Amino acid sequence: MLTKNDVSPNPLQARAILRSCARALVVFFVFVGSLYIGPHYVLGDQVHYRGVYENLAKLSLVDGYIYYNSALDSLEFVHFLLSWSASRFLDKDLFIAIANALLAWVAFGVFQKWKASVLIAALLVLTNYYLIAMYFSAERLKFGFVFLGLSFLYIEKVKHFYVFSFIALVTHAQTLIVYFSLFFRVLFSQLSKVVSSGKISKMFLAVMVLLLVPVALMSGQLISKFNSYYDGLRGVSELARIFVFLILALYYARKKVEVLLVFIPLVFTVILVGGDRVNVLAYFVFLYYALPVNKGFNIGVLLTGLYFAFGSFEYVSNIFEYGKNRP
Repeated sequence: MLTKNDVSPNPLQARAILRSCARALVVFFVFVGSLYIGPHYVLGDQVHYRGVYENLAKLSLVDGYIYYNSALDSLEFVHFLLSWSASRFLDKDLFIAIANALLAWVAFGVFQKWKASVLIAALLVLTNYYLIAMYFSAERLKFGFVFLGLSFLYIEKVKHFYVFSFIALVTHAQTLIVYFSLFFRVLFSQLSKVVSSGKISKMFLAVMVLLLVPVALMSGQLISKFNSYYDGLRGVSELARIFVFLILALYYARKKVEVLLVFIPLVFTVILVGGDRVNVLAYFVFLYYALPVNKGFNIGVLLTGLYFAFGSFEYVSNIFEYGKNRP
């Protein structure tokens, strides 16, 4: 005969069910919100993206890719392939809403993996400025972050990590900065071992290949992006925000040297191309070190979260008023 204990979930199962329900609810809100807000975003970069999406439905795969390259000046094949495929069946706003829901699902899972509470993870996914920008503006970066996040979710499964990392790298060149920052830390460790023992890890060599292959495939795209963003070495003002994230990460991290090693490539990238495209990466590095502290209920996460939530409100308001993220 079944007892009450036999049919009721134990506390661990109950918490898992709660997390799953919260994650599903957050994803649903992002999906519905995207369907409501997305159609109002018709200017700015979306002028080009919407035009390309509509025209791709009329073109073959090869002709579509040639047109995509010329219209968006991009060689990033994954975004093209997804857009080309979806354009045959889905309205542009529905396609983006589905992609946003997927990004929300991945981001929520990553924040949970980094020990954030359900509430903090939900608030970040729903209100963080950088994620809101990816939902509506940074369309290609959105897909890069989906695969970047999947590589972090499955980081313990080496094959899965390599596959998702490779896809992320060929989806958006900016993800290279993340992986290089992580690799730079490993590089420093391996060089120390080589100096002391004269041996080098096979895994380290495999990671080098993982980085070098997509870099070689996208070398033209990387050079093009660098030329478009480089405008001489940047001053102290460009470094202000990334140094805030660095200081906060150092405060919350146990391994201070590790934080410095991860941030060094990010700082140099800001000096070369500015902070607009790099600060988002630095912010998520900060979250990696800060979210495990009190499950994200700490002054660093809460203050930056509040700051970016206000930025998100202004961002969405501009979409309704001006049809884009800035007046």
